[in-house]
Amino acid sequence: MKLQSAWDRRVVLSGASSLKGSDVFRQVYIAHDESLDTRRRNTLDRLKDRAERARLSVMLSNGVLSIDGNDVFPLEQGYLVSRDNVVMLLVMDRTLNCLSYNCRGFNVAKRAYIKSLLVLLQCDILFIQEHWLSDGQLDQLGSLSPDHLFTAVSGFDNSDVLSGRPYGGCAILWRRNISLKVIPVNVNSRRLCYLSLSGMHFKALCINVYMPYEHDGASFDEFVMQNN
Repeated sequence: MKLQSAWDRRVVLSGASSLKGSDVFRQVYIAHDESLDTRRRNTLDRLKDRAERARLSVMLSNGVLSIDGNDVFPLEQGYLVSRDNVVMLLVMDRTLNCLSYNCRGFNVAKRAYIKSLLVLLQCDILFIQEHWLSDGQLDQLGSLSPDHLFTAVSGFDNSDVLSGRPYGGCAILWRRNISLKVIPVNVNSRRLCYLSLSGMHFKALCINVYMPYEHDGASFDEFVMQNN
């Protein structure tokens, strides 16, 4: 029986386990229908084809496949790195579309404009300043696009007594299916948002900042405190 799918494999292994439990059969063997060399050659050809279609730098020398200058699959050994990391390298977009927007509020018009940045401009990472939302209102950022996630801070504490309009706040929104590991970093600040991005050959720390603009001693002191 030639295994055509993961379900075929499960059925065969289940049947083999049942046969092994019988007194009639002492040992049960499952043999590959192709040699190891043939399977590795087919895998190498598939990886090479995918890398070339993704317009990556591909080199095949002495039976070793290199992608973007990294040896990933020699015929004698198979995968040098995890299969998941090779797949991530193949499918990862080579550029990130990043935008920054000081929205000065979060009314209906601003929400529509931010949605257009995320959807129409296909934004991967969006930095927002001055959304003016309180801690209890930050979840509104999650309703902007089902394809994006977010991390955000309010510019003021819920216990603050506000006079006039709200102020401050910043956020970072990123595409849900981005081919990178994304980790929001909590720095216990109401003026900073951090986002850690990492891939097999890529690391970055995204920082969104909204600092005081006044030229006085108190603003300078807060600026120094936030950076410490």
